[in-house]
Amino acid sequence: MTAAGQTAPAAAQTEAPAEAAEQTVTVGALRGAIERRQEQNMRRAAEQAAARWSREADELTAQCPDFDLGAALKDDRFCALLRAGIDVRTAWFALHAQALLESDPEAFAAKMKRIQALLHNGANAVIGFAGNAASIENNRAAADSFLASLPMAEVAPQTYDLPVPASAEGIVINSTVNFNLVYATFEQMGVESGYSGAMDAMCSLVSDGLLYPLLRDQYGAYGVFHGADEDGMYIISYRDPNVAQTFTVYNYLPMLLQQLQMSLDQETLDGYILSSYSYYALSSGELTGALSVITDVVNGDDPFRRLQWMHELKQLKVEDIMAFAPMYQALLDNGCMSTAGSQSALNTMPAGTYENIIKP
Repeated sequence: MTAAGQTAPAAAQTEAPAEAAEQTVTVGALRGAIERRQEQNMRRAAEQAAARWSREADELTAQCPDFDLGAALKDDRFCALLRAGIDVRTAWFALHAQALLESDPEAFAAKMKRIQALLHNGANAVIGFAGNAASIENNRAAADSFLASLPMAEVAPQTYDLPVPASAEGIVINSTVNFNLVYATFEQMGVESGYSGAMDAMCSLVSDGLLYPLLRDQYGAYGVFHGADEDGMYIISYRDPNVAQTFTVYNYLPMLLQQLQMSLDQETLDGYILSSYSYYALSSGELTGALSVITDVVNGDDPFRRLQWMHELKQLKVEDIMAFAPMYQALLDNGCMSTAGSQSALNTMPAGTYENIIKP
């Protein structure tokens, strides 16, 4: 993925005068941990919101094929509702149901009947409840009665014949900025154990120590998202004026990890560990916690896996940083890459970089 003629970027120098560092290291580490946690929370919120909107849009499209998330996002009113915490379905119906009802009441009624038929069915239904022992017994009788009142229509398994995307794809859009992605599953990266809690602190460290100083401060990108979840790892530059320079930075990350490790002390790393640990340890309340466990069980996930992630976080040491280099190299070698930007921006990459270029 390295662009022709590009040289290795120099990571920002982080060394401080020895005397000042010795005098303020404890307070500085604590302040840094608090600031990093705030920034991490903002990044997580943005990433989680985008993932939630995409999932909700897919669910709505399955029921209402005429729904187009891209078109909906061009409506400032729709975006305002999403930012206010309204889900995609409710926001879309709030803006379009009345107009559809007035313009074509028969089509509106047919649409509502389809949704009613989809939901008014007890087949494969799951009821979850959280409460004390007495309330659980009371709820069980009510839940059984409710399910018995519903028709048990067979739910046909859904199959989707989706096109397989190219491993290197360009998307031409009318924009003066670009979005550059690399992504790989843990299987593609050869990480048999899958997600580790240490990866959360590691991604934040790489973001602050390498990606932001290079992509934003040196090359002018508005921002960058870097994270890992239970599916895999990703890096996305956001509102980026560059393409070739950005992928050059990506490609040098495994090498730059050594420089990052040499400039890092355990106290600074502990600040990142604390930021990530506090996120996992954040109290959610009894009912919210119970709902989370119910969801995990229904999805077949281990509800106690966060405890393992917290344990893995506490084991992370400075000397472990370079152990992540093969994973980053596999992310680049075996994962997928994508750019959404102008044709001229895509042309800054060597010919043949993108296996497929989409021009909507």
